[in-house]
Amino acid sequence: MTKVVITGRGVVCPLGVSVPEMLAGLANNAVAVEPAPWVSSDRRYFAWWAVVKGFDPNAWMDAKIVSGTDPRRPPP
Repeated sequence: MTKVVITGRGVVCPLGVSVPEMLAGLANNAVAVEPAPWVSSDRRYFAWWAVVKGFDPNAWMDAKIVSGTDPRRPPP
């Protein structure tokens, strides 16, 4: 059997950007999925998204990658 050592934990998800935030969201039955802002006003078409609020991707990724993965940011 292979031994495993856990040296830390972390999370980045729509329920929070830390383990305590995510666990609190789970414990409180929080729902992180919401209607996408581009949904038509006539409600015939639906789109949903789960935004990771409070996360600064610029601290972890190159600006070009960030602009290509965030639908709210225009390319540089």
